[in-house]
Amino acid sequence: MKHQSPVVLLTAAVVLSAVLFFISPLQAAEKKEKFDIAWSHYAGWEPWGYAQQSGILKKWADKYNVEIKLTLVNDYIESINLYTTGKFTACTMANMDALTIPAVGGIDSTA
Repeated sequence: MKHQSPVVLLTAAVVLSAVLFFISPLQAAEKKEKFDIAWSHYAGWEPWGYAQQSGILKKWADKYNVEIKLTLVNDYIESINLYTTGKFTACTMANMDALTIPAVGGIDSTA
């Protein structure tokens, strides 16, 4: 096995260091500081109300240094419409409704 000269190794180390220095690391998406969540009565979404009343929601918000505002909207379709118009940053809704109502309004939703 042939050993590399110190000059070659030093040059390779400098080049590698320069490449690593100038490559900017990927930035994570900026953390959203405030979440306005609309929810309506449905058996699967009732835990939101419980989380708010029991203090669990505040505990998680404090842990992650965010503000979570939960609003009960008694009309399911209206809650989705309010989300679509931008009044809320999130809304509890069925997946099929997330793929249709907000999408028609130009809102890209994530489930």
